[in-house]
Amino acid sequence: MSQVILYNLTNNGITSVFLCTPTGEVDIEVVKEKDIPSIATDVSIVDYLSIPENYHNFHDAWIWNGSEITIDIVKAKEYYLYIYNQSALKEAQKRQLNSLAGVKNVLDDATWQAKLENDRANIEKASTIDDLIAISLPYTETNLAATGA
Repeated sequence: MSQVILYNLTNNGITSVFLCTPTGEVDIEVVKEKDIPSIATDVSIVDYLSIPENYHNFHDAWIWNGSEITIDIVKAKEYYLYIYNQSALKEAQKRQLNSLAGVKNVLDDATWQAKLENDRANIEKASTIDDLIAISLPYTETNLAATGA
């Protein structure tokens, strides 16, 4: 995947960035003419590697101006908080099962809850994608090591 097509579509006043990844079976210009909606704006063929790697997980927060991708940090933080909370829920469930099975969790509940609160505050304070990525998700395999699994 060396080249992709980026474009914007606006629906009800909300603009979304789309990424079209041709298979290579057909010339990319043909794909652009055939598959990209005629109402699309800022349509460009770009090298996939030109998209910053740390942006890939934040596609819903992309802003495409026809030549450069930037990030809407507010949308990125909302998305990361959602992913963080989903991960925390998985970890909470695992911690509960450990407690029911008599297996000690790596962190005590108070320490774990304090970490969650601190991480959520840091997500809110983040000003860049790198700030968000630096906040690790709570669901880890550390408790598996404690259980011997």
